[in-house]
Amino acid sequence: MDKAQPGVGNLTKVLFVASTFVFWCSLYVYVPILPTYTQQLGGSLAMVGLVVGAYGVTQFVLRVPLGVFSDRLGRRKPFILFGTLTAAAGAAGFLVAGDPWGLFLARALTGVAASSWVAFTVLFSSYFPPGKAVRAMSLVTFVSGSSQLVATFAGGQIAQRFGSVSTFWVGLALAGVAALASLAVRDEPRRTTAPPSWEQVARVMTGSPRQYQSTAAGAVSPRQYQSAVAGAVPLLLIVSFNAVLSQYAAYVTTYAFTPIYAAGLGASRADLGLLVTAMLISSTIGQLLAGNLVERWGERVVVAGGMLIAATGIAATPFVATVPLLLGLQALNGLGRGLGFPVLMGLSVRYLPQQQRATAMGVFQATYALGMFAGPFAGGQIADAFGLDMVFYSTGVVCLASAGLALLIPGRRATRARNED
Repeated sequence: MDKAQPGVGNLTKVLFVASTFVFWCSLYVYVPILPTYTQQLGGSLAMVGLVVGAYGVTQFVLRVPLGVFSDRLGRRKPFILFGTLTAAAGAAGFLVAGDPWGLFLARALTGVAASSWVAFTVLFSSYFPPGKAVRAMSLVTFVSGSSQLVATFAGGQIAQRFGSVSTFWVGLALAGVAALASLAVRDEPRRTTAPPSWEQVARVMTGSPRQYQSTAAGAVSPRQYQSAVAGAVPLLLIVSFNAVLSQYAAYVTTYAFTPIYAAGLGASRADLGLLVTAMLISSTIGQLLAGNLVERWGERVVVAGGMLIAATGIAATPFVATVPLLLGLQALNGLGRGLGFPVLMGLSVRYLPQQQRATAMGVFQATYALGMFAGPFAGGQIADAFGLDMVFYSTGVVCLASAGLALLIPGRRATRARNED
């Protein structure tokens, strides 16, 4: 059975958490003002969608290869360092961009940096026993969510006082700090393996009963195995496509068109930071609650319920005419996604041995990155053709579809979840 890295103490975990926190701060400090800054440089609503969505394009392309390569080397730390350095390059790209297409390229580069999240999550998971996978993912997503919360709030205040461009300078400085902090992260090398073929990657994706039995023998209990293969649809694909819809909802609203809707209501730059902060605060609360709620009700109920909450907050947006009410709806959106997303992430690797977890996590994160691009891109086309209101109505429907898809997750009784963890 795969075990946690021996001798990993609290100091190691604290150092990892610190590097993770600063890394995500560097990527999100300028996020609240990016849509309106794109318009300031002459971008249309469709162009806003492209700039915001560029972040997901490179993640979709790179996350599976990075996961496979990391599994092949048996190392995670070099990829974490690569991510922090690329985050710095992306922030520098924003500083020199003179038009929306320059912003597009810089945002795509920050997506390359975010692709290293595969290595972050798998390394942190390795610090814990396999049965604690969902709990570990809940904790690491809480850390990333907390850093994004701090960064977006601070970014709005910084932009209000010093101008939008100042947030890019802060992002560059934070990325440098993250690179230095990542040097202290512990990465115990594992035995290198032959690079998995694309056929092997496909087997990890499809997770057929025979594949689970052959690759995870001895890594899971009989009850875990029966739960993992109970559904007719492969578990990794279920949770990955559900994550696509969740990320679609987040990036088309909070990170793209909710700030533009708020600006139409008279919101300041500081208010734009508060909008993202409100979503992230409630999302963080949801991430903290997710592990306990799963033990009580099971993964399927928590994910489906969370997306129903998000659907309510998003679809009601066109009916509000004040920034405070919009903040409340953003909180609903964030709470719903925060409940479901760490559960999906934990399920993506729960039933696989350590040597395949980076590949599986790469598949999961590459797939959901498609939503990061598809949401803003589709939203931009919808906004130009039918107006902003239709963006929120259609995204509410997407959230309902996600709740329905969650019903395909194999059921697991609460008492069983507690016993296995």
